[in-house]
Amino acid sequence: MTWHAGSILPFASLWHTLLRVAALNSLRTREIPDADAQGELGTWSTMHSRASLLYNESSNRQGEGISTRALARWLHEPVEAFEWSHLGRIPKSLRGIVHEGLRHCPECLAAGYHSALTSLRPLQTCPIHGRELLSRCHCGRAFEGRIDDKVLAHTLSCACGKWAYFTKQTCRRPVMTTSEVSALTPVVHWLEAFVSVGHPQFGSGQKSAFAMECWLKDLRAWSDVLGIGYPSCFKAAPCPSRRRIVSTDGPLAMPTTAPLRAHSNQQGPADRRQEGRYWERNPATSAYRGMLRHLRRHVNRHGESYGIDFLRNPDPSRIAHVMRSNRQAMVAFAEMLWSRGMEPNVMRRRWPHRAVEQDVRGDFVGDIQPPFSARHAVVSPGQDDAGRQWVEFQSCRSMMLSLWRDAQRRALEAVRAGHADWGVLSGEDAFQWATIHGPQSICFVSLESQPGWDWTLPLPDKARRRQEQLETTARRLRIAVDVCRGPCLTLSSIGEWHVAESISPSSTRVDQHRLLGVGHGKPRFWLFESGGQFIARVVDLKLQVLASSPREAIEALRRGLTQHQKAYPPAVAQPAPG
Repeated sequence: MTWHAGSILPFASLWHTLLRVAALNSLRTREIPDADAQGELGTWSTMHSRASLLYNESSNRQGEGISTRALARWLHEPVEAFEWSHLGRIPKSLRGIVHEGLRHCPECLAAGYHSALTSLRPLQTCPIHGRELLSRCHCGRAFEGRIDDKVLAHTLSCACGKWAYFTKQTCRRPVMTTSEVSALTPVVHWLEAFVSVGHPQFGSGQKSAFAMECWLKDLRAWSDVLGIGYPSCFKAAPCPSRRRIVSTDGPLAMPTTAPLRAHSNQQGPADRRQEGRYWERNPATSAYRGMLRHLRRHVNRHGESYGIDFLRNPDPSRIAHVMRSNRQAMVAFAEMLWSRGMEPNVMRRRWPHRAVEQDVRGDFVGDIQPPFSARHAVVSPGQDDAGRQWVEFQSCRSMMLSLWRDAQRRALEAVRAGHADWGVLSGEDAFQWATIHGPQSICFVSLESQPGWDWTLPLPDKARRRQEQLETTARRLRIAVDVCRGPCLTLSSIGEWHVAESISPSSTRVDQHRLLGVGHGKPRFWLFESGGQFIARVVDLKLQVLASSPREAIEALRRGLTQHQKAYPPAVAQPAPG
């Protein structure tokens, strides 16, 4: 075979090299060594379909299209000469950074050189000559980067003959030097680090495509925060103002003592949770329950009543009016939106009943919808199961925080506009995260563009809690003393009724409870100690009992109030005549 050894410059494209080989030896498609060939000169290839040389992939099978090892043996070149001769090492989920086809620099082609690296979208000009990169011939035909018999029939130029790929002299040996090609070295170093970055797995839908575009727009930010260096020859992309949240503790930071199971699409309904457990054990559920616990304890404390009220009266205008006059109602509305975006059955589980579903075994189940980006996360190479679970947990945390920011914004807009929107949350930053695997830990980075509002309630210290308790006890005591005045119907310890002066509390402790077992009503009563006895006194009725223990006092009050209701039944409201 005719070939000039040592004529492959660093990072030369496989497409350009194959055209040179085919031009010097008049090769046909089936004579080019594909992945099934044995690599011996004269062996016939089984490749009959068009191969994409930009990624070196065949259209009729998985894996490598052209065997670079066999081609290196044919040409007596080292295998390292074909390093980054194509972009097949870039994961398919990240190929949005690559142009659809080949791009050419006219001066590079005139010198007999072409590199597949010029197809990277961040490159607008050639790093060697500074010329604009072109993706179409003068005739309008796109440079596809595929090879077949029609292409090999015009190896020197485009089919129109107006765009030369090389001349007869540069076909044998390029006139460009290795020192000139070194301008591409920073691009190669950046690309080698970038292909090992963990990232969300974007789907094929329109929303996922938009999320991928948003993720790729932050290449400069990802390069800076992950420490992989943004080449100066890349276009100066605007770096948006985003908050950076960095976690570098690694798998040891998983908030659980039991091993969790990462999500898998192959799990059946019966294998999703352990028998007798309500929640499925996985990082998504762990992150959701942790954040839900934080919101209910420290953000939406004692706000369940507003959720029940909103569901009973789901008028958007009324809900907005209530939120405008009560900050806690606004926080409760945001927490409801966030919970509904994560847990499909949360409305039936929390507000107002606990009518949860059952699985095939009859166990009650609590399921959430983990983020698509976390369920199908692409992690860095070399991570073990613990690392994958940690990345999944962090990605779920990032997505849930993005949904919470969106829920906060939705609640504030409802207050301003006077109309509450129950629509699905978007979560603009759900896919804005990336990871890189270090020698001892994993670095997880998330970028946030949405504004945040700190709605965390203050945590009272012990002195403040004691002061609040003393104030509550004193206020309750004053109310009880005001009520326990004047004559009162009294039931003695031997079951006799008589009228006596109301007994006032002699201690500072006065408790208020509801009395059960006395019909449909649940009247409130005071329970306190006075003169060595315990007194139970109805709040809305002048009736009190005395006993030697709290339990006996409550039982006696229940019997006495039952007798009183039989003798004096409560008035029933009559309907208005109509």
